[in-house]
Amino acid sequence: MQLSIKHLMNSSYNSSNSLFYYSKIADLIVIGIVFLILIGFLAFDYEYFSFKEQIIKIPYHMKIYFELLPWILFAVLVFDLYFKFKIAGNWNKFIRINWIDIIMILLIPFLFPMKFFKVFIKSYKMINAGKYMIKSYQKIYKIMKSWRKKV
Repeated sequence: MQLSIKHLMNSSYNSSNSLFYYSKIADLIVIGIVFLILIGFLAFDYEYFSFKEQIIKIPYHMKIYFELLPWILFAVLVFDLYFKFKIAGNWNKFIRINWIDIIMILLIPFLFPMKFFKVFIKSYKMINAGKYMIKSYQKIYKIMKSWRKKV
């Protein structure tokens, strides 16, 4: 009987130790993915940094892979939090220790799609410019019409 309890305690320790090891591997993968996302920003979204051309020359057809990286990061962070929850053992300890990771994983689905608003902002600016051009045409037309009546 004692041998089986000792064996269970030892296997529990080994599983906790392996979860810690997996968590550390996930942390290294997260660092690598974040680094790749930064490279993608410098290669494809160089306008954000007020540059006129690419800082890092990566072919444009590779951009789709860089668009997938935030979602891969999200998946790796979910697994990492799962490992950390299993290591912590209870919710209070888990939240107290890993609150930054939890906030980060909650913000990813909301922040990364916001870069697509850039397209909407450009469209809005173009529509606004068109609207101002039409308004100015109407004003010029009215002024010209009123001048013609006076002459």
